[in-house]
Amino acid sequence: MPNDGSIGLHRALGFEPVGLHRNVGFKLGAWHDVATLGLALRTPRPGDPAPAPPRDLPELLASGELSALLG
Repeated sequence: MPNDGSIGLHRALGFEPVGLHRNVGFKLGAWHDVATLGLALRTPRPGDPAPAPPRDLPELLASGELSALLG
């Protein structure tokens, strides 16, 4: 940070700033801030059903669903 070209490109594509991590990147002999940008792939609409609650990994493994998804 700042990398105005990268920020401008991401903003032009619809990304928005969601966080800034101070002094976590080390490059060219100096510490740098790292920005996090996010893009909502889909905005929930009124009437959309609530997502299913998270499931425990042991439950998911026992169900066989994970194996089926992974082939």
